[in-house]
This record gives sequence, structure tokens and C-alpha cells, in this order.
Amino acid sequence: MAVALIALIYVVRIAEMLPSRTFSYDFNHYYVTSRLLLDGQNPYRTPLASESEKYGFEHTKMIPVATSTPLSLWLLTPLAMLLPRPAFWIWVGMEAISLGAIFWLTKRLLQGQLTPRGWRFLCAGFLCSSPLLLHFMYSPEDLMLGAVFLAAYAWHKNGHDNRACWAVMLAGLVKVYPLIILPWFVWRSKGPAWKRLRNAAVLLLGAGAITLVTGLSMWMDWVHIAIPIIRWWSVGHTFNFTLPSFIINLGQVLQSGTASVQPSGWWWAAGGGVALFAILAVYAYCTRIKGDEDLQFALVCVGMLLVYARAYYYVHLIFPVGLAAARLSASISWRRTLLFAALLIAMDSQGPWDKSFWGGSPLVMTLLNYVPLYGLSGFCFFLARERRRE
Repeated sequence: MAVALIALIYVVRIAEMLPSRTFSYDFNHYYVTSRLLLDGQNPYRTPLASESEKYGFEHTKMIPVATSTPLSLWLLTPLAMLLPRPAFWIWVGMEAISLGAIFWLTKRLLQGQLTPRGWRFLCAGFLCSSPLLLHFMYSPEDLMLGAVFLAAYAWHKNGHDNRACWAVMLAGLVKVYPLIILPWFVWRSKGPAWKRLRNAAVLLLGAGAITLVTGLSMWMDWVHIAIPIIRWWSVGHTFNFTLPSFIINLGQVLQSGTASVQPSGWWWAAGGGVALFAILAVYAYCTRIKGDEDLQFALVCVGMLLVYARAYYYVHLIFPVGLAAARLSASISWRRTLLFAALLIAMDSQGPWDKSFWGGSPLVMTLLNYVPLYGLSGFCFFLARERRRE
């Protein structure tokens, strides 16, 4: 009862905050860029300032043009046909429905492992979490994508591998980072190796067809104009809790003694190299646990966040945390329980660092800022040890 009451307080807190976010990021960016597309303009080459002002939205010079993929822009055009305020509340409703779907799918996928009481604690815990608060504050697409991930995994478990692969591929064309887990769905598809290779080829052809339909020239503009903006957000910002961001920002401070100078290309290469190594290591470990697909899927989701995540992307941890809790409860020990709790606290410690990131010692503040990443890294190792006990 006490846990439910605390969760309710946080839900009320989110509900009270939402009206003030109607004309703010990230929804304003989605609306304005899709509106430009409806008006026949190129969102990657048209400055957003005047269009944002036209509809009463906030605007920042740090995001001068569209950064979403062309497929994402086209999918959001129905909302852009509406007035901003009703469009925003429909969007919030879609977020809430997606969250409910994630909770329900997690319960269904972990049936027989996670007790009803454990599931209620999981739901209450995430309702009180920083990532969920930040998600509803900035209203990105990630809860919808999280629901797609779990739906795809449910389809996979029920033998609908093609449907699962297509769902994740489409999610990847909406926001790129789901492509990190797509190889797992292709690899774990039923059938011989030649059939999996054929499915991969069909997915590539499908992605190419979607690229052509949504506008090849727009995709080229997205690559040349939007990606540098997205890349810039990896440096000197306090909400990008990834291994590449950590290495690049740490290199920035070690190279110049300040967090305001662009790091050299070597640090960018090091960040990318470590990211590649991390995700390959996760996939390599998955080959050792072929009979435990729940753990494999949870690990590739965590690996995805290690190499590509902002603060609110941690909503994708609902299933992995639920699985870890279920495995822990099946063979409980105080040491593992305390470690699990410490890792959850670390992953939830997502601010407020913005006001202090530039003050004091840049090195100390940089190291402090990545507490969620330390927690996530530790959780990856913790989860890897929670293999199913027969």
C-alpha cells in the first residue's frame, strides 16, 4: 500500500507538470518539423525558428533544423495536422498507453518467473523513477519504441520471427539505435542459417524501399545535416550517459583541462571503438547462453543503452530489471540484493548535474556526471551472472 501511494504521488507530479510542457521540447520539434513536411518544405534545410514562433513553441538555436529521421517525420504528420495543444495531449496519451503496454508485456513475458507482487513493485518503482519523469517532461518517442521492442520479443517467442524483425527494423528507421538489437532478432530466428541470411537480405531490401518511399534526398540531408547536430549533443552535455560520451568528455577534460574545448579526433575514435567493443562483447556472451533467450534479450537491450542513450532512454530497462529481480528472488542472498539495490539507485541518479557540470573541477564533475553509466555497466555484469538456474 505504501509503495502504491508513493507511485501515485509521482504520477500526480507528472500530471501537474505536463501542461507546462505543451509548447516545449521534444514535442515542439516533432510537431514543427512534420508541419514543415506537410507544407512541402524540407525540414532539414528550413530553419525552425520562424515556424516555432508561428505556433507558439519554444525554440533553441542549438537545434536549428530537423534531427528526426524522414520516416519519423512522416509518421508524425497526422498529429501535425491538428492544433498544437490537442496534438500534444494525444501524444501524451500515446506515451501512457505505451507505458501500460510495456508493463503488461513484461508481466506476460516473465510469467512464471516474476511474482504478481514483484511485478507491482517493478511498476511502482519505475513510476517513481527519474527516467520516466524525464520522459514525460521531454516527451520523446522512446516509450513507443520500448513497447515495440517487447512486442517484437513476444512475437519472437511465439514463433513470428519475420514480424518481430520487421517491427525492430522499422523502429530503427524511426530512431536508429534499435538497429543495435536487430541482429539479435535475425540471429535467433528459427530455421537454418541460409534462411536467416535470406531474412536479413529481405530486411535490407525493405529498408531500402522505405528509404526510397520516404525520400532518398531527405535521408541524404538527414545524414549530412542532422547527424552532425546529433553528434554534437554527445559532447559537453549532461544527459548522454553512454560509453562514447564518457570517453569523449573525459578526453576533452584531460586534453585541455576544461569542458568547453572540442576534443581531438582521437577521443572520438576511442569512444566509437569502445562502443563497438562493448556491443560485440554482449553479443559474444549471448552465444554462450543459447538456451536462455530472456537473458540474451535483456543483455542486448542493456548493451544498446551502454552505447546509445540519453537519460530518458533508461525506460528500456523495465524488462531487464524485471528479469534480474525475478532471477534474484529465485535464489536470494543479501549481498546480491544490496548490490542490485545500489545499481538501481546509481542508474536512477540522473541529476540535477547541469548547473554544476561546468563549475569546480571539470574532471571531478565529469566523473560525477556519469554515475548512471557506472550503474548501468555494473548492472550489465550483474545481469550476465543471473543465468537461469535449472
